[in-house]
Amino acid sequence: HVERQPKNASLHYICDNYNTHFNDDFCKAVAELSGIIYTPLKTGKERRHWLQSGNKRITIHFLPFHGSWLNMIEIWFGLLGDKCIKKGWFESVEALVQALNDFTETWNKYFAHPFTWTYRGEGLHGKVVRRFMRLLLIESPQMEIGFLTKQLLLVRNMAQNYWIQVENKDWHQMLDLITQKDVYIRQVIAFSNKEKQILKAEQALLELTKILYNNLVSRVPHAKSA
Repeated sequence: HVERQPKNASLHYICDNYNTHFNDDFCKAVAELSGIIYTPLKTGKERRHWLQSGNKRITIHFLPFHGSWLNMIEIWFGLLGDKCIKKGWFESVEALVQALNDFTETWNKYFAHPFTWTYRGEGLHGKVVRRFMRLLLIESPQMEIGFLTKQLLLVRNMAQNYWIQVENKDWHQMLDLITQKDVYIRQVIAFSNKEKQILKAEQALLELTKILYNNLVSRVPHAKSA
């Protein structure tokens, strides 16, 4: 898409908050397409700030966190693009604006209706746990201590307060994976040079491991003697 635009055009892209949208490789690609030099940044916060800065050709705008309500807006813009823009031909900017206004007016008059949110969170707790397991499994080189700590605390909260909402097999896999990926997790933590950050991550890891062990291992009934 970038290559099809005029070389002097400022481009703005909207992205969600997946780690792949602010990792080092993504920043390098943005810098290359913007024709500037990128100096590697250590933290996701620094990379997000750099991506959002307006002093380069491409500016990234991130959706707000916890913005599931925006899904309906995304769907509507998808309809606008599919029904109005993609199949239309516009001889001028004014003609495009008129078409957009006409589509919006028609939508509001004949198709718009209140949205009733019916999802109650079924299966969400398990998805949170499995998502973290996938991240550990691939040993992402972009994993940083801040993100790791948040995930450890989130899964710890799941284990502490919503244990029965997640299948036992997922908890078993979580405990096995934390053990198998101990070296990788320790490397991510050790990469930080901030003592408080390291202690917080280590504490979160210890607490999660204890909860998993107590719930899965210490509660396993022993075979009775004959």
